[in-house]
Amino acid sequence: MKNLPEATQAEIMGSFVERGIRDFSKPEVRAAAAAWIRDEADPTTRARLGPVLVEGMAREDPAAALEWASANLSAAPLAHATATLVSGLYTTDPEGARRMVADLPPGNLRHRAAGEIATAWATEEPAAAVDWWLSQVDPAETAKSSGISAGGKLGEAWFRADPESLRARLADPGQPALPMSLAYGAVRQWTQSDPTATLAWAAALPADRRESFVRTTYRDWAYADAPSAAADFTQRPDSAPPAAAASIVSSWFDRDPDASIRWTAALPPGPAREAALKSLKRDADFEVQLGGTFPPALQQLLD
Repeated sequence: MKNLPEATQAEIMGSFVERGIRDFSKPEVRAAAAAWIRDEADPTTRARLGPVLVEGMAREDPAAALEWASANLSAAPLAHATATLVSGLYTTDPEGARRMVADLPPGNLRHRAAGEIATAWATEEPAAAVDWWLSQVDPAETAKSSGISAGGKLGEAWFRADPESLRARLADPGQPALPMSLAYGAVRQWTQSDPTATLAWAAALPADRRESFVRTTYRDWAYADAPSAAADFTQRPDSAPPAAAASIVSSWFDRDPDASIRWTAALPPGPAREAALKSLKRDADFEVQLGGTFPPALQQLLD
C-alpha cells in the first residue's frame, strides 16, 4: 500500500472500510473502519461512508451518532444519515425518535427525518402519524407532490392501512384539507381500482377541495384508459370542472395524440374546450422542442 499513489491508496481503503463498517460480526474490524472514517478519510469518502458509520453508532448511542453526523456531514449525506438514524431508533424507541426529530432545526433535515418516522408509523396509526408529520414540517415541503415525496408515501401507506378512514378525513369539512401531495398518492390507487366510484366521491367533496380531486381523478383515469375517462367527462357537462378536460388530454396526448385532438375538437365551445386546447398546445410545443412535428389537425383547431 505504501508504494501506491495516494489516490489509489484512498480508493483501496475506501473499499475495505465500506465492507468492514457493515460487518457487525467482527467488532474489531468495524472499530478500525470507523476510526479510519473519522480520522483519515478525505471529505468525499467521509461523506459517502458517513451515513453507514452513523447507522452503526446509533445502535449504541443515538445522540452521539447524531452529534458526529452534524459535525462531520452536510447536505444530502447529513440528511440521509439523520433519516437512517431516526428510522432505526424508531423501531426500538418510537417516542425517543419523535423527540429527536422535534429537536432538529427546521428545514430539509427535519422534513426528511420526520417523513421516515411518519411512514413507518402510518402502517399502524396513519391518522396520528400524518397529524404528527404535519406538525413537524414546513407547509411548503408538505406541498411537494412527487411520487417519492414523504407526502406521497404517507398517502399510499394510509390508503393501504385504512382507506375508509382516509376518504372520510379528506371529505370532512370540519378538518383542514390535507396536502395534495399526500392525497394524490391515495386517490391514484383508488382510481386504478374503481375510477367511477372515485369520481363520485370526489364530486361530493367540500367546495374547497372538490375541483382538485375531480381533476386528478380524471387525470389518473385517463392515464390508464383515456377513452373511458373522456367519455365520462362528456356526460357531465355541468359538474365536471373545465380544468379536468386539460388533465384528460395531457395524459392522452403522449400515447394517442390524434385521438386526444379529435376529442377536443368535438367539445362544445367554452372553458373546457379552451383548457384542453391550451394543454394540447403546450404538449405539442414540447414535442417540437424534442424534434417532433406540430400536429396539423391541432394547428387547424388553434387557427
